[in-house]
Amino acid sequence: EQVEVPVAKTVVFDVQMACGGCSGAVTRILKKMDGVVNIDANLETQKVTVSLSEEGPSSDDMLVALKKWGDNANKTVALAAPTEEVVTTESEEPKE
Repeated sequence: EQVEVPVAKTVVFDVQMACGGCSGAVTRILKKMDGVVNIDANLETQKVTVSLSEEGPSSDDMLVALKKWGDNANKTVALAAPTEEVVTTESEEPKE
């Protein structure tokens, strides 16, 4: 019987992926890390969303592993901007 692991946090990476081989490689790299609960590698959006348990790796550790693959595969890898911080309000609209 599988135990549900609660997701403590989610990290999103911008990863240049050209094909299913790229997304598969990224998924394999991240699955090897303890505390990774779920991985969604989306070729259309070029984003990899990683759900982590409390004991999950730091975003820096994951970024180092992904960059190692990216350097070998000639792909760019970066930590995506946290979505929580990208909140626009009416007052931030440019004034005409």
